[in-house]
Amino acid sequence: HLGGIFIMIYMVPPVPGTHCIIKHNYIRLGVNITPFIELYHLLFFICGALTGSFLDVLIWRLPRKESIVTPSYCPSCNKHIALYDNIPILSYFILSGQCRQCKSEISPRYFIVEFITGMLTVLS
Repeated sequence: HLGGIFIMIYMVPPVPGTHCIIKHNYIRLGVNITPFIELYHLLFFICGALTGSFLDVLIWRLPRKESIVTPSYCPSCNKHIALYDNIPILSYFILSGQCRQCKSEISPRYFIVEFITGMLTVLS
């Protein structure tokens, strides 16, 4: 077995009232792209989590009439959050849900919005 490229073929019903069938075929070209499909889903999840992070900014700042282009900051101590502390989903766990500067709790809403947006992006 040399591997294969996964191709999904959608068959259109030739006669109204008949059912569509979805058939999975493998074309043997010596390349197995299953890891690439998983990487594709991971990239979609990351893009969704980044979108969710921006949604978090909008959720927090728009009701307070704050600028959405200024750097992120801790709402407790008002210190800027470094780029390496502002990675969607990962930073929440790395920092144990706390601000690096003042150790105040970071709302789990940030993690939840980022995760759900990432999952919805993969599933769409």
